[in-house]
Amino acid sequence: MTMPIPESIYEEIDNIIDIPRSDRDDRFSAIDEVISHIQSLLLAPEYSSSSCERAELLYLLGYTYYQYPDRNNDRNIYTNVEKSLLAAIEIKADYSIAWLYLGHNAYDMGKYRDAIERFSNCQEEHFNSFYRLILLEMKLCCSINIEGLATMLSEVERFIDQLENHDPPEDIFPYVLTSILEKDTLNLEIFPKNQATILLSRLQKC
Repeated sequence: MTMPIPESIYEEIDNIIDIPRSDRDDRFSAIDEVISHIQSLLLAPEYSSSSCERAELLYLLGYTYYQYPDRNNDRNIYTNVEKSLLAAIEIKADYSIAWLYLGHNAYDMGKYRDAIERFSNCQEEHFNSFYRLILLEMKLCCSINIEGLATMLSEVERFIDQLENHDPPEDIFPYVLTSILEKDTLNLEIFPKNQATILLSRLQKC
């Protein structure tokens, strides 16, 4: 018989998010403790079956690995994120939030085609408006990296239109898209460059 996941796990993960990334030692220590806690639960008989609770624990494990400050420079961390989230999806194939972070993990490694395929496995109806916009942003960023910014400006404008109408607007700041526009706008020809500059200004005001 499976058991509910202890609330303390969620509290410990929330505490990680509250630790500034600049406080590396505290963040590493907190992450290590949560990972150890989750791994001990995964070994417990109550969570040994292919249950929704086990799938959630595996997702939480992958999500916690994803919080490591050196994740992008450490292949082992990347692999642990992959293994944990893929194991969750083996149990629950439509686990949209696990697919979302698998997409993030691939994107962060520059695997944009893999990332967009993973994002496409997310079911939007599983998400609130915040996560739907995050999903849309990440799909758009993948396409920009694959196709180039100049060919995607109309899609960028449509995304910003949606973002400006999101309520409350301050809930979301698309860091990834903003970073791409700041970097790639410099390399555009004059007309698309002017258009991208206007879009970047709108994005920064959201």
